[in-house]
Parts: sequence; C-alpha cells; structure tokens
Amino acid sequence: MILKLKRDLEKEGFKTCWYDPFFAWMHPEDAKMKELQSEPGNTFYICDLPIPKVVPFDLAVVSISVREQIHFQLSLYYITILEDEVERDAINAIFDRHATEWSVIRTDYFSDIASRFSLLWDTEYDDFIEDSLWGNFPFDSVEAIIPLMKAIKG
Repeated sequence: MILKLKRDLEKEGFKTCWYDPFFAWMHPEDAKMKELQSEPGNTFYICDLPIPKVVPFDLAVVSISVREQIHFQLSLYYITILEDEVERDAINAIFDRHATEWSVIRTDYFSDIASRFSLLWDTEYDDFIEDSLWGNFPFDSVEAIIPLMKAIKG
C-alpha cells in the first residue's frame, strides 16, 4: 500500500523520499549518506511543499506512515528564528509570540483543511518549534490522502 500511495503522489507532482528532510536540513553533512542508504519502509516524506509563509517557519515536511492505519503529519519547523538566541528571556519571548500570534495565524490559514480532514494541531517547543497538523486514516480511506495534499498545496 505504501509504495502505491507514494507512486500516486509522485504522479500528482509531489516530491517524495524515504529519508527525513528535517534531519537532512539539520545535519547536511550526514544527509547525502542517509539519502543513499534510504530504502522503502513504513514511512515516506513529501518535501518542498509550496506552502505560503503566513508564519516564519523554515521548513515544511509531510510524513506518511502506514502501520495499523495511515498516519498523516504536516510539520512546520521554526529553526533560524531561534538559532542566535542564547538568553532564556529572548527564547521565551519567541515561544510566547509563537503561542499568541503565529499559532493563531497558522491555525486560521489551515482551518478549512483541518476541519475537512479531521486533523489536529500539536506543538513542541525545544531547540526549535515544531507545529504538527496530524491525523489518522483507516486503510479504506487511503484515497483521502491525495485530495488532502492537493488542499495543502493550494
């Protein structure tokens, strides 16, 4: 199933891969080796998504996993906005701005998609910020993934 879904998305013009583009972005020195070693598994990724920068994220990645069901996740990564900050107060100010401003804009922008496909938001704060729009689909709903990706693409 995963090979067919990956192939179908590629036919629709989406660039897919077996390695994690976020890892490649964070660790470019290791990325080429990971890319060469990557092989089919139960997760693949869609990269280079043409998502408007309504908030200051650096990278948008979709991961699709097939296990007991189909797990879909769009992750928006905010990295460079934090990389020069060392003071705890400055980092917390960015986290606060994300929570009060950017997450509101992001949620509003994706609200129709989240509602239509029953997706939820989750946010992680660490050395970077990761906003994840995610959901699970039963195997018999695999046909919903391409319309979902088209909706995200705009």
